[in-house]
Amino acid sequence: MLTVLILALLFNISFGGSTIDVKVTNCTKSTDEGSIQKLTVNPPSPDKVNMNFTVSGEGTVDVDISEGTFKLVAKVAGIPVLNENGDLCKPMKYSLPENAGYLYYNGISCPISKGANTVFSMTAFVT
Repeated sequence: MLTVLILALLFNISFGGSTIDVKVTNCTKSTDEGSIQKLTVNPPSPDKVNMNFTVSGEGTVDVDISEGTFKLVAKVAGIPVLNENGDLCKPMKYSLPENAGYLYYNGISCPISKGANTVFSMTAFVT
C-alpha cells in the first residue's frame, strides 16, 4: 500500500481527580500531502471522566488521495500509552491499556480529490 497522507494526532490526557484534561496537537508537516487546519475537542476540556469526547478535524489535500495512513499517539501525564498506525480510509477501534477506555476513528471517505476539504473525527470513552 502506498502511503500518500500521514495525519498524526497527539492526545495528551491528564487525570485530575474526577476530570480529564484533553489536549490535541496537530503533527502534520509542510512536506505531507495534506494539512490539518482546524482541530476541535467537544465538549471542551476539562471534562468529567466516564464521558465521551470527540476530536474533530478539518483539512485539505494537495494531491488526489486514494489511500493513506495516519499515526495516533495517546499520552497520559506525558507518558505514551498508545502508539498506533491506522488506515486513513477505514474506521478503527483502539483499546487503551489497563481497560482505561477506547478511541474510535470514524475513517474518511476515500478517494479524496486534490484541494478538497476533508472532515474527520475520533471519539473517545475514557474510564
